[in-house]
Amino acid sequence: MTKASSILIAIGCFFGGWLYTSAQADTLVVGIHESPPFVIKTAEGKFRGLSIDLWSGLADEMDVPYRYKEYTDVIGIIRALDYRELDLSINPIINNPLRMERFEVSQPFYVSSLGIAITTSSQSQFQIFVNNFFSRAFLDVILLLLVILLSF
Repeated sequence: MTKASSILIAIGCFFGGWLYTSAQADTLVVGIHESPPFVIKTAEGKFRGLSIDLWSGLADEMDVPYRYKEYTDVIGIIRALDYRELDLSINPIINNPLRMERFEVSQPFYVSSLGIAITTSSQSQFQIFVNNFFSRAFLDVILLLLVILLSF
């Protein structure tokens, strides 16, 4: 083997290895943990949900390869982001001043002020209406109106 062919093989090995690690480095590592309805793990072991659909749409549009890395909790994701083992996370994570200082965070895309109210009474709607209609406060208002009408 000649000296020139040895150099070409060495250069080929160097650039071949560099291209391989460069291709791996271009794949984003996305940290997730199950948090319905944002991230849901199916029986087949695949992920779906609001955050998964949003991220896969963005990644497909930008033509960015990615892979998911599952964690058991948000703390594990934050530690992995801090140690640069992850490129990003798509889970709902509460932003506090320390996290906003250490990481680049986005504005939340889902804000809810959902409240559910139920009656504690076992009365029917009609009974509730009758009780409110003939309540002491309602009868006081009616009596006051009658006094005002009859006084003129």
